Amino acid sequence: MPPVRRAWAAATVLGVSLLAGGACTLAPKTPADFKRAVQDGGWRRYLEERTVPRGFDTVFSGMSRSAERCLNVVHRSSTPGRYGPQNEVVYYRATISSPRAGAGEIVVQMDSPNLVNGPKGGVYILVADVEGSSAGASKVTVYAAGKGGDLVASILAWADGNESGCPDF
Repeated sequence: MPPVRRAWAAATVLGVSLLAGGACTLAPKTPADFKRAVQDGGWRRYLEERTVPRGFDTVFSGMSRSAERCLNVVHRSSTPGRYGPQNEVVYYRATISSPRAGAGEIVVQMDSPNLVNGPKGGVYILVADVEGSSAGASKVTVYAAGKGGDLVASILAWADGNESGCPDF
């Protein structure tokens, strides 16, 4: 990862950690807390909702396959430093669950060994909810912040059935 992108990733980890409102506020500890923080609005927060003319099982299984394939990645970078190379590792993890029939959730977290006091698994950067809304249609709601905003277009494309592309981290 080039130095500018590495700095952006580090700034995003810090920014998302402070997502809930300030330096004295802890990062959201659950997907529900994250969704509330995104709904409150602010810099680099995204809330997208759409109805897709495809059934829940088709939409959620396609989104799940793509999330497993594309969003569980590790980025390692090394840049020159004053006293030798600076190495950094950033982990992106997608967790997929179906809390009840006709509903599913994809949660993406970003973690780094340098992250302290963050939620288990890393800071939340994206949560996508999928619900069957009627026969043959599904409602997709995407909550994102910081680096998660770069994933929104891919998540929505997967919901539409275009599973070919992965986002560029």
